[in-house]
Amino acid sequence: MKRSLSIVFLLFVAGCAASSVRDIKENYTGKEVFTVARNYQAVYRDIQRAARECWEGGYLFSPQAQNVVTAELYNELEFGEISLALSNVGMSYYVHLEIRKANDAAEVTAYYSQSYEKSHSEVVAWANGGTECDNIRKR
Repeated sequence: MKRSLSIVFLLFVAGCAASSVRDIKENYTGKEVFTVARNYQAVYRDIQRAARECWEGGYLFSPQAQNVVTAELYNELEFGEISLALSNVGMSYYVHLEIRKANDAAEVTAYYSQSYEKSHSEVVAWANGGTECDNIRKR
């Protein structure tokens, strides 16, 4: 019974999220663009570290489900991207971040699905070296 409820819950949650980065960028429920007066590589590193600490992990009731952070840095393009997703049967994306070099600063574009736009404060804090996890804890 517990396993059945877990599967139903995960299917419900996954059904409400974006199924790809393209999907979250086209069908976001929240989007913001902000600039940070720091090197884009340092901003990328700090966001990635905090996102992994706050988001990554498994579910006790469904061992095959994992919150994952995918991250790619393209130095030659002066661009990086980080996604927070649930990996279960496919991927369900909740937050996607793009970090670009903008002169001597970094421009961060954040796309949110569902109610994850409430994690705005964490994303801004992470971009500035913070490690807050209040609104985007491991679930």
